[in-house]
Amino acid sequence: QVRSGRRAALRWLLSAQAEDGRWDADAFPYEGPAEAAGRGRPQHDVGVTGLAMLALLGAKDSAEDAEERAVAVERAARWLLTT
Repeated sequence: QVRSGRRAALRWLLSAQAEDGRWDADAFPYEGPAEAAGRGRPQHDVGVTGLAMLALLGAKDSAEDAEERAVAVERAARWLLTT
C-alpha cells in the first residue's frame, strides 16, 4: 500500500512538471486554512523544483519510470541553472 502511494506521488510529480522543466508553484492552489488559501508564488518555483528533484532522485528503489524520472530531473536541473 505504501509503494502504491509512493508510485502515485511520483507519477503526479512527473505529470505536474512544466514544459520548461520547473514545478510552477503558482499553478497549483493551496487548499489549507482560509487565511493561507490561494495559489503559490512564483518566487517559490526554485525551492519547489528542488524539492521535486529530491523526491525523484530518492526513488532509487523503484525501477518503474526510472528513465522518465531521469529526464525530468535533467530538465529541472537545466531550468535551475538558467534561472
